[in-house]
Amino acid sequence: MEPESLLAHQVVSVAKACRGLRVGRSRGLAWLTSKGLVTSIGGAKRVHWGSVLDALRDSSAAPSPQAPRVARRSALAALPRVAL
Repeated sequence: MEPESLLAHQVVSVAKACRGLRVGRSRGLAWLTSKGLVTSIGGAKRVHWGSVLDALRDSSAAPSPQAPRVARRSALAALPRVAL
């Protein structure tokens, strides 16, 4: 599913901004906060998307996407099989 298009004049939630950046919420929030782009409006954290676009243009340090998660094998799966 493609994220919806965001316009420069929009004020969006942090979650929507992270989806627009195509990064996970924790990594996106850290990057947005480090750039001073998160503000509180009525107690909710919001981001002006145009400011995000400006920060991306001015910075080569855009947030990197999270590495895909690798499923861990359980400890029992690593044991050798024994014929009974």
